[in-house]
Amino acid sequence: MFTPQEVEANYVVPFIRKELAKKLSKFFTHEKIAKALGISKALVCYYIKGKRGKGIKLSGKEKEIFEKELEKSVERIREGKNPFLEVIKLVNFFRKKKITCSICKRYNKEIIKLCKEKVGALK
Repeated sequence: MFTPQEVEANYVVPFIRKELAKKLSKFFTHEKIAKALGISKALVCYYIKGKRGKGIKLSGKEKEIFEKELEKSVERIREGKNPFLEVIKLVNFFRKKKITCSICKRYNKEIIKLCKEKVGALK
């Protein structure tokens, strides 16, 4: 059983890194992307080739809204803003739009039952 935070760590963050790496590869080398995101150059290659970070499929509206936020983050990174803060902003975006909840529902049916019984968190 995964907690929502584990879903973020195992699915959301890798997905966000993948999407950032793909967009940033138009402007920076794999080495610079790796350093900026705090990951290895090999992982950047895996993300760009689609071999990692592929556990999430966004629906039409979710995808459209996420793409806009992603573009804003890419532009801020290109301007020299902290890439870690951009990842955090995108994770928070997933929370705010309840995308994390929908991922959690898809990958972890047990957590939904537990949340409803114990916390009432996902009503």
